[in-house]
Amino acid sequence: MILLTFATALLIGTCAMVRYFKNKYKYWESNGVPYDKPTLFFGSFLRFFFERDNLKKYLERTGKKYDSPYFGFFIFTKPILVIQDIEIAKRILIKDFVSFPNKLFFPSKNYDPIFNNSLINLRGEEWRYMRRKLSPVFTTGKIKTMLKIIDECSDRLMRYLANIPDGDLEVTEVASRFAADAVSLCMFGAKCDCYQKQVHPFQHYGQNILTKGTIGVIKNAAYIFAHFAVKIFRFSYLNPEAVKYFRGVFSDIFNKRKGQSVKHNDLVDILLGLKRNDGFNSSFVLDDTQLVAEAIAFSLAGQETTSSVLSFTLHELSLNNKIQDRLRQEIVEISNRYGNITSQALREMNYLRMVVNETLRKYPITTFIQREAHDDYTIPETGLHLERGTSIIVPLKSVHYNPKCFPNPEIYDPERFREQDIPLAFGMGPRACIGKRFALVMIKMALTNILKNFKVERNAETRETVTIDSLHIFRPENCVNVRFTHLSETPITYLSDDPSELSPLTPNSFLQEQRDIGVPDLDAIDSSSLNKRIAYRQKLRENLRQRFRTEYLGQLKLSSKGKKNIQVRLNEIVLIGNDQNKRIDWPLGRITEIFPGKDRQVRLVRLKTAKGIVLRPFQRLYPLECLDSIEENMDNQNSSSPSVNMILLTIATALLIGTCAIVHYFKNKYKYWESRGVPYDKPTLFFGSFWRFFFERDNLNKYLERTGKKYDSPYFGFFIFNKPILVIQDIEIAKRIFVKDFVSFPNKLFFPDKHYDPIFNNLFIFLTVALISSLELQSSICVYHGLNPQVRTGIYRPRRHFNSLSQKLEGLTNSAT
Repeated sequence: MILLTFATALLIGTCAMVRYFKNKYKYWESNGVPYDKPTLFFGSFLRFFFERDNLKKYLERTGKKYDSPYFGFFIFTKPILVIQDIEIAKRILIKDFVSFPNKLFFPSKNYDPIFNNSLINLRGEEWRYMRRKLSPVFTTGKIKTMLKIIDECSDRLMRYLANIPDGDLEVTEVASRFAADAVSLCMFGAKCDCYQKQVHPFQHYGQNILTKGTIGVIKNAAYIFAHFAVKIFRFSYLNPEAVKYFRGVFSDIFNKRKGQSVKHNDLVDILLGLKRNDGFNSSFVLDDTQLVAEAIAFSLAGQETTSSVLSFTLHELSLNNKIQDRLRQEIVEISNRYGNITSQALREMNYLRMVVNETLRKYPITTFIQREAHDDYTIPETGLHLERGTSIIVPLKSVHYNPKCFPNPEIYDPERFREQDIPLAFGMGPRACIGKRFALVMIKMALTNILKNFKVERNAETRETVTIDSLHIFRPENCVNVRFTHLSETPITYLSDDPSELSPLTPNSFLQEQRDIGVPDLDAIDSSSLNKRIAYRQKLRENLRQRFRTEYLGQLKLSSKGKKNIQVRLNEIVLIGNDQNKRIDWPLGRITEIFPGKDRQVRLVRLKTAKGIVLRPFQRLYPLECLDSIEENMDNQNSSSPSVNMILLTIATALLIGTCAIVHYFKNKYKYWESRGVPYDKPTLFFGSFWRFFFERDNLNKYLERTGKKYDSPYFGFFIFNKPILVIQDIEIAKRIFVKDFVSFPNKLFFPDKHYDPIFNNLFIFLTVALISSLELQSSICVYHGLNPQVRTGIYRPRRHFNSLSQKLEGLTNSAT
């Protein structure tokens, strides 16, 4: 009997629970939202629980099923709405932020005081206060001050890259060193030696502050979707070892600063001011745990964001040489103009901005943006009603890879951001990343210095695609390997695969001593001339190196795209250059044979001259001035000073385009009366009807009479320049305008500005309605009709309808009000 009772109760309880869950799972269906069919008791939780990189893949896979601006799914019984439309996302994150002010992370500070006391997870008034007080760390002036520090960190990075023997590096590790170095100095005033063989603890724990593996997946899901699990198991979101290290480091920094009177104007000073409540007039005061929480949050965000974006950008540049060359050209030109990388120089590097934005689009620095509805809300675009507490997710990769927003999303194309920035990269609205500008400056400074000094190339370990770690949402999952080749070691001659050929010349060959390889046979050395030979070689080497530095090195330029090489042709007559003679004495020769190199470029030609057959390098030949080929050569050599004909052609083209635009504008304006079915006097281009009565005395009156006789209509139109004028010929329409609808036509057409003509424009007849009504005058209103021969002058006295003029004006004024 007891077992039967227990079984019955268990059955009834199970049925009740099943019914409860099924009713909950009707939420999205009842609201007309497409949704992923849930599994009983778990919703969609099981589908991405037992796989790594699961939530991101789940959102991408499920989003492709629904051609809708949003879709829904369930975590246990909690409904989650996934926004796929960028315009709805902008509305929620910016315009209607007051309805979605908080994130979904577990809000209790009792279970995880470090993570939940950081700015990114604070809620309500605490978040608003902290955001307002921490914003001064990233003002334009502060970032300009940090620029010098970031530049010094970039110099250390350049020295580190230059000392790598073969140039092959795991770029994520290099970017992490730079980010840790810059963040520690700029944010906390602490110098970390991040470029030693052994990884510095600040860098190591910054990379590993989030828990890895399956446990990390469980923590991540529980903190966002299953808050009850956090309450039951009471686990921390962050790696306890990393938290312990950073707590000790930042506590030491804070304790040292407390006794100093020198202001550093960095994050530490701001946080200590909040703890002392200096000048903030607020009851909100930080304790030591909150100080460490903010410091850890800024360290994590600064290091991970910078290192990941820098890694992905260098990876794409190694695969896209044309983009890299164009970016390097922009960096070299602008940095040479300013002499150094300044904040203004960074702002002018538009293509650099486009490249970084494309990296942020293709490799989003976070998997999704999440918000929670603070009150009931209706999406205006679709009418969908969301209840208070509904969870909202915006998956960045789904939005960034939407072909409707970004065509060919798999292709790395910076041109798509010529006119705009990537909208969701650092979040949007008031809760967007507070250190966005600081992170972008670090990224751009590192890229400019790297590309000024190195060429980024793929190596044997470079992969075509890089995946993102879904748990550590900022970092690449696999290694990103590239090769850094110093620009001074880039060959300036043909690079052969034949090991028997000599090593190619590089700019570095002329900048530093080269050790001679191999010793000749002693019997072949003439001892009597050995000293002279050595002196001659030394002099020749110094002369060659000096000439290279002064005549060639300072004029190195990147070759412009689309620049055509001069093509030599058989039997063409050319000048043969000779440094020993003046140009007028150079001999003529006819090309009889061409010898292309292994790269199919012409290196050597055979010529027939008056004295016989000679061989000369292609670079020493100069086509004759009378031929078209020499004109192309001269244009290329003098590209810095464009020809007069080109300037005139540009001016003529601009004038033609401007004239066509003006003509098109006026013709569109002259369709005004025609489009409204009003008869009108055909205008003259640019002047309308103005010129027809400009050169005659008493011309406007004659023009109106003469034109009015043409049209048997209550009105007709004409133009003064591009301004449409309507002429009323019907007295009833005139009465309506002047009397009944006076409120719509209260003023005359005269120029109303009293500053230019104070006497004329202050006359009673030109005052506005408000000024007239304030004058207690009683007079007649005279209306002149010279537009129709049957109606010349009509004088209407207001006393027939009103007791006084002031009553009528008062009525009109009240109507206008």
